[in-house]
Amino acid sequence: MLAAALLVGLGGVVAGVAQPAEPDLAEQAAGSSGGVKADEVPVWGIPALSLGAPPGARTLGEAPTRTGDQQPPSPEAVSGLAANGIPTVALNAYRVAAARMADAKPQCGIDWSLLAGIGRVESNHGRFGGAVLNADGTSTPEIRGPALDGGKFAYIADSDDGRFDRDRTYDRAVGSMQFIPTTWRSYAIDADGNGTTDPFDIDDAALAAAHYLCVAGGNLRTDVGQRKAVLAYNHSDEYVAQVIALARAYAAGIPVDSLPLNGITSGSVPPPTGFYRAPAAPGPAIGVDDTTPASGDTVGQGPPPPPPPPPPGCRPRR
Repeated sequence: MLAAALLVGLGGVVAGVAQPAEPDLAEQAAGSSGGVKADEVPVWGIPALSLGAPPGARTLGEAPTRTGDQQPPSPEAVSGLAANGIPTVALNAYRVAAARMADAKPQCGIDWSLLAGIGRVESNHGRFGGAVLNADGTSTPEIRGPALDGGKFAYIADSDDGRFDRDRTYDRAVGSMQFIPTTWRSYAIDADGNGTTDPFDIDDAALAAAHYLCVAGGNLRTDVGQRKAVLAYNHSDEYVAQVIALARAYAAGIPVDSLPLNGITSGSVPPPTGFYRAPAAPGPAIGVDDTTPASGDTVGQGPPPPPPPPPPGCRPRR
Protein backbone atom coordinates (compact mmCIF):
# COMPACT_ATOMS: atom_id res chain seq x y z
CA MET A 1 0.00 0.00 0.00
CA LEU A 2 3.01 2.28 0.33
CA ALA A 3 3.39 2.27 -3.43
CA ALA A 4 -0.26 3.16 -3.88
CA ALA A 5 0.03 6.01 -1.40
CA LEU A 6 3.02 7.39 -3.24
CA LEU A 7 1.19 7.28 -6.56
CA VAL A 8 -1.87 9.03 -5.22
CA GLY A 9 0.00 11.68 -3.28
CA LEU A 10 2.80 12.65 -5.63
CA GLY A 11 0.73 14.74 -8.04
CA GLY A 12 3.41 16.47 -10.13
CA VAL A 13 6.24 14.52 -8.52
CA VAL A 14 7.42 11.02 -9.37
CA ALA A 15 9.41 9.18 -6.70
CA GLY A 16 10.57 12.51 -5.30
CA VAL A 17 11.60 13.99 -8.65
CA ALA A 18 9.55 16.88 -10.04
CA GLN A 19 8.07 16.31 -13.48
CA PRO A 20 8.90 18.91 -16.14
CA ALA A 21 6.25 21.11 -17.64
CA GLU A 22 4.45 19.91 -20.73
CA PRO A 23 7.07 19.75 -23.49
CA ASP A 24 6.91 21.99 -26.50
CA LEU A 25 5.58 20.15 -29.51
CA ALA A 26 8.63 20.56 -31.71
CA GLU A 27 8.26 19.86 -35.40
CA GLN A 28 9.36 16.33 -36.27
CA ALA A 29 11.16 15.43 -39.46
CA ALA A 30 9.06 13.35 -41.81
CA GLY A 31 9.93 9.70 -41.38
CA SER A 32 9.91 6.66 -43.56
CA SER A 33 7.16 4.06 -43.55
CA GLY A 34 9.27 1.62 -41.56
CA GLY A 35 9.15 0.85 -37.85
CA VAL A 36 10.07 3.14 -35.00
CA LYS A 37 13.83 3.68 -34.97
CA ALA A 38 15.98 3.56 -31.87
CA ASP A 39 16.30 7.32 -31.61
CA GLU A 40 12.52 7.74 -31.96
CA VAL A 41 11.61 5.66 -28.90
CA PRO A 42 10.09 7.98 -26.27
CA VAL A 43 11.41 7.78 -22.71
CA TRP A 44 7.92 7.66 -21.25
CA GLY A 45 7.82 4.60 -19.02
CA ILE A 46 7.73 5.41 -15.32
CA PRO A 47 9.28 2.66 -13.19
CA ALA A 48 7.77 4.25 -10.07
CA LEU A 49 4.41 2.92 -11.18
CA SER A 50 5.72 -0.58 -10.48
CA LEU A 51 6.91 0.16 -6.95
CA GLY A 52 6.32 -2.79 -4.64
CA ALA A 53 6.34 -5.41 -7.38
CA PRO A 54 7.11 -8.91 -6.07
CA PRO A 55 10.25 -10.71 -7.29
CA GLY A 56 9.86 -12.01 -10.82
CA ALA A 57 6.92 -9.78 -11.70
CA ARG A 58 6.82 -7.87 -14.97
CA THR A 59 7.46 -4.18 -14.38
CA LEU A 60 7.41 -0.97 -16.37
CA GLY A 61 10.77 0.17 -17.66
CA GLU A 62 12.04 3.66 -18.37
CA ALA A 63 11.33 3.18 -22.08
CA PRO A 64 9.55 0.66 -24.31
CA THR A 65 11.43 -2.53 -25.10
CA ARG A 66 11.62 -2.95 -28.85
CA THR A 67 11.55 -6.33 -30.52
CA GLY A 68 12.82 -5.18 -33.90
CA ASP A 69 11.02 -3.81 -36.92
CA GLN A 70 7.45 -5.04 -36.78
CA GLN A 71 5.85 -6.09 -40.04
CA PRO A 72 2.46 -4.49 -40.66
CA PRO A 73 -0.55 -6.74 -40.24
CA SER A 74 -1.90 -8.39 -43.37
CA PRO A 75 -4.66 -6.65 -45.33
CA GLU A 76 -6.96 -9.51 -44.34
CA ALA A 77 -6.23 -8.95 -40.66
CA VAL A 78 -6.88 -5.21 -40.97
CA SER A 79 -10.13 -5.68 -42.88
CA GLY A 80 -11.22 -8.23 -40.29
CA LEU A 81 -10.65 -5.76 -37.46
CA ALA A 82 -12.41 -2.95 -39.33
CA ALA A 83 -15.32 -5.03 -40.66
CA ASN A 84 -17.75 -4.28 -37.84
CA GLY A 85 -17.42 -0.54 -38.42
CA ILE A 86 -17.40 2.33 -35.95
CA PRO A 87 -20.46 3.31 -33.90
CA THR A 88 -21.55 6.81 -34.85
CA VAL A 89 -21.20 7.86 -31.21
CA ALA A 90 -17.55 6.76 -31.20
CA LEU A 91 -16.81 8.25 -34.61
CA ASN A 92 -18.22 11.59 -33.52
CA ALA A 93 -16.13 11.48 -30.32
CA TYR A 94 -12.94 10.82 -32.30
CA ARG A 95 -13.69 13.61 -34.79
CA VAL A 96 -14.63 16.14 -32.09
CA ALA A 97 -11.44 15.32 -30.16
CA ALA A 98 -9.29 15.83 -33.27
CA ALA A 99 -11.05 19.12 -34.05
CA ARG A 100 -10.61 20.33 -30.47
CA MET A 101 -6.88 19.55 -30.58
CA ALA A 102 -6.60 21.32 -33.95
CA ASP A 103 -7.85 24.45 -32.19
CA ALA A 104 -5.90 23.97 -28.95
CA LYS A 105 -2.63 22.71 -30.46
CA PRO A 106 -2.65 23.23 -34.24
CA GLN A 107 0.99 22.16 -34.48
CA CYS A 108 -0.02 18.61 -33.52
CA GLY A 109 -2.17 17.71 -36.52
CA ILE A 110 -3.85 14.64 -35.07
CA ASP A 111 -6.44 12.96 -37.30
CA TRP A 112 -9.57 11.24 -36.02
CA SER A 113 -8.50 8.00 -37.68
CA LEU A 114 -5.54 7.55 -35.31
CA LEU A 115 -7.90 7.72 -32.35
CA ALA A 116 -10.18 5.25 -34.11
CA GLY A 117 -7.28 2.82 -34.55
CA ILE A 118 -6.59 2.95 -30.82
CA GLY A 119 -10.27 2.74 -29.93
CA ARG A 120 -10.64 -0.42 -32.01
CA VAL A 121 -7.73 -2.37 -30.54
CA GLU A 122 -8.33 -1.16 -26.99
CA SER A 123 -12.07 -1.78 -26.64
CA ASN A 124 -13.66 -2.42 -30.05
CA HIS A 125 -14.93 1.17 -29.91
CA GLY A 126 -16.57 0.72 -26.51
CA ARG A 127 -18.14 -2.65 -27.38
CA PHE A 128 -15.67 -5.04 -25.73
CA GLY A 129 -17.15 -8.23 -24.37
CA GLY A 130 -20.62 -7.50 -25.75
CA ALA A 131 -20.91 -4.04 -24.21
CA VAL A 132 -23.25 -1.53 -25.83
CA LEU A 133 -22.01 1.99 -26.53
CA ASN A 134 -24.78 4.32 -25.44
CA ALA A 135 -25.80 7.65 -26.94
CA ASP A 136 -24.21 9.51 -24.01
CA GLY A 137 -20.78 7.95 -24.73
CA THR A 138 -20.78 5.43 -21.90
CA SER A 139 -20.69 1.66 -22.34
CA THR A 140 -23.01 -0.82 -20.66
CA PRO A 141 -21.52 -2.62 -18.87
CA GLU A 142 -18.47 -0.48 -18.11
CA ILE A 143 -15.23 -1.79 -19.59
CA ARG A 144 -12.34 -2.72 -17.30
CA GLY A 145 -9.17 -4.52 -18.30
CA PRO A 146 -7.42 -7.35 -16.47
CA ALA A 147 -5.56 -6.80 -13.22
CA LEU A 148 -2.05 -5.40 -13.70
CA ASP A 149 -0.60 -7.99 -11.34
CA GLY A 150 2.85 -8.46 -12.88
CA GLY A 151 1.99 -11.75 -14.58
CA LYS A 152 0.96 -11.24 -18.20
CA PHE A 153 0.83 -7.49 -17.66
CA ALA A 154 3.22 -5.09 -15.94
CA TYR A 155 2.73 -4.77 -12.18
CA ILE A 156 0.94 -1.60 -11.08
CA ALA A 157 -0.45 -1.58 -7.55
CA ASP A 158 -3.77 0.04 -6.80
CA SER A 159 -3.49 3.81 -7.11
CA ASP A 160 -7.12 4.93 -6.98
CA ASP A 161 -8.49 2.90 -4.04
CA GLY A 162 -10.71 1.18 -6.59
CA ARG A 163 -12.50 4.39 -7.59
CA PHE A 164 -12.29 3.73 -11.33
CA ASP A 165 -11.32 0.08 -11.64
CA ARG A 166 -13.09 -1.37 -8.55
CA ASP A 167 -9.88 -3.14 -7.58
CA ARG A 168 -8.12 -2.19 -4.35
CA THR A 169 -5.16 -4.49 -4.93
CA TYR A 170 -4.05 -3.77 -8.50
CA ASP A 171 -4.76 -1.12 -11.09
CA ARG A 172 -6.71 -1.94 -14.25
CA ALA A 173 -7.11 0.01 -17.48
CA VAL A 174 -10.60 1.43 -17.80
CA GLY A 175 -13.03 2.73 -20.38
CA SER A 176 -13.16 2.74 -24.15
CA MET A 177 -9.60 4.09 -24.52
CA GLN A 178 -8.26 1.91 -21.66
CA PHE A 179 -6.47 4.49 -19.54
CA ILE A 180 -4.84 3.29 -16.35
CA PRO A 181 -6.02 5.45 -13.41
CA THR A 182 -2.72 7.32 -12.95
CA THR A 183 -2.50 8.37 -16.60
CA TRP A 184 -6.18 9.21 -16.70
CA ARG A 185 -5.77 11.63 -13.81
CA SER A 186 -2.94 13.30 -15.75
CA TYR A 187 -5.13 13.99 -18.79
CA ALA A 188 -8.69 13.93 -17.41
CA ILE A 189 -10.94 16.44 -19.16
CA ASP A 190 -14.64 17.19 -19.51
CA ALA A 191 -14.89 17.08 -23.30
CA ASP A 192 -18.67 17.17 -23.62
CA GLY A 193 -19.41 19.85 -21.03
CA ASN A 194 -21.55 17.67 -18.78
CA GLY A 195 -19.66 18.73 -15.66
CA THR A 196 -17.69 15.52 -15.08
CA THR A 197 -14.40 13.98 -16.19
CA ASP A 198 -15.14 10.33 -16.85
CA PRO A 199 -12.80 7.71 -18.38
CA PHE A 200 -15.89 5.61 -19.15
CA ASP A 201 -17.31 8.40 -21.35
CA ILE A 202 -15.84 8.04 -24.84
CA ASP A 203 -16.14 11.80 -25.40
CA ASP A 204 -13.88 12.57 -22.43
CA ALA A 205 -11.60 9.59 -23.08
CA ALA A 206 -11.10 10.39 -26.78
CA LEU A 207 -10.05 13.98 -26.07
CA ALA A 208 -7.72 12.83 -23.28
CA ALA A 209 -6.19 10.28 -25.67
CA ALA A 210 -5.80 12.91 -28.39
CA HIS A 211 -4.01 15.22 -25.96
CA TYR A 212 -1.78 12.37 -24.79
CA LEU A 213 -0.80 11.49 -28.36
CA CYS A 214 -0.03 15.11 -29.20
CA VAL A 215 2.23 15.46 -26.17
CA ALA A 216 3.93 12.13 -26.87
CA GLY A 217 4.43 12.41 -30.61
CA GLY A 218 4.69 16.10 -31.42
CA ASN A 219 3.85 16.48 -35.09
CA LEU A 220 1.32 13.76 -35.87
CA ARG A 221 1.17 14.73 -39.51
CA THR A 222 4.35 12.66 -39.89
CA ASP A 223 4.78 8.92 -39.78
CA VAL A 224 7.56 9.32 -37.22
CA GLY A 225 5.35 11.38 -34.92
CA GLN A 226 2.45 8.95 -35.15
CA ARG A 227 4.60 5.92 -34.36
CA LYS A 228 6.32 7.68 -31.48
CA ALA A 229 2.96 8.68 -30.00
CA VAL A 230 1.35 5.26 -30.33
CA LEU A 231 4.41 3.49 -28.91
CA ALA A 232 4.14 5.75 -25.87
CA TYR A 233 0.46 4.88 -25.47
CA ASN A 234 1.19 1.15 -25.40
CA HIS A 235 4.77 -0.15 -25.34
CA SER A 236 4.37 -2.76 -28.09
CA ASP A 237 5.72 -2.79 -31.63
CA GLU A 238 2.85 -5.05 -32.68
CA TYR A 239 0.38 -2.59 -31.18
CA VAL A 240 1.92 0.28 -33.15
CA ALA A 241 1.70 -1.67 -36.40
CA GLN A 242 -1.95 -2.59 -35.79
CA VAL A 243 -3.04 0.93 -34.84
CA ILE A 244 -1.27 2.63 -37.75
CA ALA A 245 -2.65 0.11 -40.26
CA LEU A 246 -6.18 0.51 -38.89
CA ALA A 247 -5.89 4.31 -38.90
CA ARG A 248 -4.96 4.28 -42.57
CA ALA A 249 -7.78 1.88 -43.39
CA TYR A 250 -10.33 4.01 -41.56
CA ALA A 251 -9.08 7.23 -43.15
CA ALA A 252 -9.30 5.72 -46.63
CA GLY A 253 -12.53 3.78 -46.16
CA ILE A 254 -14.81 6.03 -44.10
CA PRO A 255 -15.64 9.42 -45.67
CA VAL A 256 -16.59 11.88 -42.95
CA ASP A 257 -16.81 15.27 -44.66
CA SER A 258 -20.56 15.04 -45.10
CA LEU A 259 -21.25 13.75 -41.59
CA PRO A 260 -22.48 16.12 -38.85
CA LEU A 261 -20.05 17.00 -36.07
CA ASN A 262 -21.66 17.43 -32.68
CA GLY A 263 -19.66 18.64 -29.71
CA ILE A 264 -17.22 21.21 -28.35
CA THR A 265 -14.62 21.65 -31.08
CA SER A 266 -12.75 24.70 -29.79
CA GLY A 267 -11.08 25.73 -26.58
CA SER A 268 -7.84 25.07 -24.74
CA VAL A 269 -6.88 21.89 -22.94
CA PRO A 270 -5.11 22.02 -19.57
CA PRO A 271 -1.48 20.87 -19.45
CA PRO A 272 -1.06 17.31 -18.21
CA THR A 273 0.05 16.69 -14.65
CA GLY A 274 1.48 13.91 -12.53
CA PHE A 275 2.37 10.72 -14.39
CA TYR A 276 1.75 12.17 -17.83
CA ARG A 277 4.80 10.38 -19.22
CA ALA A 278 3.47 6.94 -18.29
CA PRO A 279 1.89 4.65 -20.89
CA ALA A 280 -1.85 5.12 -21.17
CA ALA A 281 -2.60 1.42 -21.55
CA PRO A 282 0.16 -1.04 -20.55
CA GLY A 283 -0.01 -4.61 -21.77
CA PRO A 284 -1.69 -6.31 -24.73
CA ALA A 285 -4.82 -4.52 -25.96
CA ILE A 286 -7.98 -6.37 -24.94
CA GLY A 287 -10.08 -5.21 -27.88
CA VAL A 288 -7.96 -6.58 -30.70
CA ASP A 289 -9.47 -10.07 -30.48
CA ASP A 290 -12.98 -8.91 -29.63
CA THR A 291 -15.60 -9.84 -32.21
CA THR A 292 -18.69 -8.14 -30.76
CA PRO A 293 -20.82 -7.39 -33.83
CA ALA A 294 -22.02 -3.95 -34.79
CA SER A 295 -25.29 -2.78 -33.30
CA GLY A 296 -27.16 0.49 -33.53
CA ASP A 297 -26.02 3.31 -35.80
CA THR A 298 -22.67 2.26 -37.27
CA VAL A 299 -20.47 3.70 -40.00
CA GLY A 300 -18.12 1.74 -42.25
CA GLN A 301 -19.50 -1.71 -41.56
CA GLY A 302 -18.31 -4.22 -44.14
CA PRO A 303 -18.86 -7.88 -44.85
CA PRO A 304 -17.35 -10.27 -42.32
CA PRO A 305 -13.99 -11.79 -43.25
CA PRO A 306 -14.18 -15.17 -44.98
CA PRO A 307 -13.84 -18.26 -42.80
CA PRO A 308 -10.38 -19.81 -42.58
CA PRO A 309 -9.62 -22.62 -45.04
CA PRO A 310 -10.03 -26.18 -43.77
CA PRO A 311 -6.94 -27.96 -42.44
CA PRO A 312 -4.87 -29.85 -45.01
CA GLY A 313 -6.37 -33.22 -45.84
CA CYS A 314 -9.90 -32.31 -44.79
CA ARG A 315 -12.59 -32.39 -47.45
CA PRO A 316 -15.23 -29.69 -47.36
CA ARG A 317 -18.78 -30.90 -46.80
CA ARG A 318 -21.15 -30.83 -49.74
